[in-house]
Amino acid sequence: MAGGQQDSAAESAAEAALLTAARATLDAQPVRPAYALLDEHLIARRVDRIMSAPAPMPAYTPPSPAERQRRVQAQPSASGHEPGAGGLHP
Repeated sequence: MAGGQQDSAAESAAEAALLTAARATLDAQPVRPAYALLDEHLIARRVDRIMSAPAPMPAYTPPSPAERQRRVQAQPSASGHEPGAGGLHP
């Protein structure tokens, strides 16, 4: 076999071994009916618990002077527009 074919064969063997291991793991899992996964009481309790937990608020840190300057420079220029002109030009 050439080098590329050997690599391909080794990769195929490794994939087959991984797939076989995954299948064995899945086969070992207990079988549950689909409705057992959708227990509405369990779901309601989990939703209540999650919704009642306080959401952490990130701490506010004001932008640095350099960041403020960058933001000002990134804004479109206001030249040529007069406040209150409403876009009408005589």
